[in-house]
Amino acid sequence: MQAFMKLSLDYIEQNLKAEITAEELADIAGYSLWHYYRLFSQATGSSVLSYILKRRLDHALAEISTGRKAIGVVLEYGFATYAGFYKAFMKMYGVSPKKYLSIYGKHQPIKHRTGDFFMKNTDYRDRPLPTEGELRRALANWGIEQDLPIKKRSIACMDGNTLTEREWKIGDKYVLTMDERSLIMKDIRIKTAFAAHGLGAAPLKTKSGADWADGNENEAEFIFILTPAAKGIPLVRRIDESEGKYREFGYKHGVAIAKIHRVLSTVESDIMPDEWGIFFHDISDVRKSNEQFNIGLTEEFFRNYMSYTENFGELSDKLPKQLVCWNTHPCNILFDDNGEVSGFQFLPGGRGARTIRIYDLCECANEILGEWSGWWRGENAVEDIHGKWTEILAGILQGYDSINPLTDEEKEAAYYVMRYIKLNGMARGGSMGYTGWYKTNCDNLLYMIENEDKFFDMI
Repeated sequence: MQAFMKLSLDYIEQNLKAEITAEELADIAGYSLWHYYRLFSQATGSSVLSYILKRRLDHALAEISTGRKAIGVVLEYGFATYAGFYKAFMKMYGVSPKKYLSIYGKHQPIKHRTGDFFMKNTDYRDRPLPTEGELRRALANWGIEQDLPIKKRSIACMDGNTLTEREWKIGDKYVLTMDERSLIMKDIRIKTAFAAHGLGAAPLKTKSGADWADGNENEAEFIFILTPAAKGIPLVRRIDESEGKYREFGYKHGVAIAKIHRVLSTVESDIMPDEWGIFFHDISDVRKSNEQFNIGLTEEFFRNYMSYTENFGELSDKLPKQLVCWNTHPCNILFDDNGEVSGFQFLPGGRGARTIRIYDLCECANEILGEWSGWWRGENAVEDIHGKWTEILAGILQGYDSINPLTDEEKEAAYYVMRYIKLNGMARGGSMGYTGWYKTNCDNLLYMIENEDKFFDMI
């Protein structure tokens, strides 16, 4: 594995001005194309084409910064026009090449990752975290108290899992975030937009007036930002489970997501997110797990699945799209004492994509159902959660609709998107060997199938 990655990355680096194909790289590495795609993505966190594009952008910018004419440079690196280079750069970094160079001046290509790194890690996002000393050196760039305690940020979900990023709590006042320049630049733009709408705070300027601080020499592609900590707590922590409160609970989350979407729509043209479609996992994964875990799904179920995917495919083309949050987990959305959305644990949209907006609503409902009905809760599972959860889903849709009106097609699609999410959860859980995850999603999905009429009546 290490030799394969070193060979691939070195070959890419040496041939950036030539045509490079994934088929060529897979052949050199000795893997099938499908297997090569999977291994490369696991190792680098990027697709083959995205990685090559990023390296070309990095090297082209370095040559432009020396005074060479931009058009000649970008043509050498395989871009048909300067406009094509400009668009790709904006999409990757969130700022223009001119703006980038005005900040950094002369640009040196970031050293590409080699096989030495992959001998320690198979996923670049799992590389060793900075030491406390390195974090304090980064914090010295801001005019804040320098003796505040530093703690790795880890947001616990009700199921025992965590929402984690490369972030640290600095006392109770700030959050320090470290990530790639291309992502941080977009994060700054999005956080600033949310702050302007009263949903959080913008990153603080450094003592020199910069938006971020550079990482150390060994982490040159990583930079830091410091943001005041968001206020509020997740509503899921304090729901009144008395009768009649579930729809209200969902309604408030629907309103929150509508407000998220309104802000994200203002930055979408700057972020230029990738388009993302609704793609179903291979049904064979569900079949295998059905047999392995003795679930008892019938052949009729699988025939129904094929018919259902065709029907949804026709409907999906009519659904409005935009840059979505992608992380509408109830533990991520914060509310003030009056039950109004006040901010977020993690940045919404910065790592997202442009897809059907109904996805965020259904994903929030899905996470709530998973939180309360999961196998991990045992005797603590909410009694009759499915019936109550249907109220929550209806409330989410109604809350969203009160601010961002839903189309008739979106209201109809909500049921199908929920089934899609649950089926994909089964496929993922089964392929990863997570019996409990598979069974929980299967239980949820069977309820939806058996109560289809109830869903459409509620919605």
